[in-house]
Amino acid sequence: MKTMNVVIFLGLLGLLTCSGAIKLPKGGFEPEPMPPIPTPKPTPACNPRPCRNAGVCVNLANNKYKCNCKRGYYGTNCEMAYGYLTIMAAKQVGNLPDLDGYENQPLGSDLSGDYSDLQVKIVAKQYHGYKKEFKTPVLYNFLKGDINRSYYYGGGYWDSFEVTLYDYDGLYKAPQKIASSSFSLTAQGPNDASYWRAFYVFSGPGKYMQILYKFRWI
Repeated sequence: MKTMNVVIFLGLLGLLTCSGAIKLPKGGFEPEPMPPIPTPKPTPACNPRPCRNAGVCVNLANNKYKCNCKRGYYGTNCEMAYGYLTIMAAKQVGNLPDLDGYENQPLGSDLSGDYSDLQVKIVAKQYHGYKKEFKTPVLYNFLKGDINRSYYYGGGYWDSFEVTLYDYDGLYKAPQKIASSSFSLTAQGPNDASYWRAFYVFSGPGKYMQILYKFRWI
């Protein structure tokens, strides 16, 4: 019975000759067509996260995105902080060294080589490279204490500032660098500037310059 079923099946397919031999079609059997390869779904534009500084990413059509930035931040990816900047060289804690080798004490002092002729330079840099510089007057015979010299840098996309402390010895000798340090305004971000925020430049163990700044948003 099984043999008869196979014969009938082959006959229906036209693969059986009159003599009972099995014939194959020209070229053999046609292979089954391969199923189409599925097209991978496009990765959402918000993956990986393009928005910086806590910005929130929103996926749009055509694999595009938009960043909703926190207050004070701007740019396609919230990469820039805009605000009004004021920086103050507030005070020196701990004695500054005297690097120029001269006795910078007032006349009559029996101390030798312990004071600096201090000058503080503060350079603020905007996101696109623009820089603005402020220098305090030279503070002769300065050891430690209050300075309280501030400068208003104005509004802009301020990215960072660098503070450098120099031991200055007049026009005919190059000032010597005591210490320097930089601070990222973009990372910190602007606020309502109702209070000063502090930054420190260390010149030795227990010795530092206190810098105060206000970065106020619009």
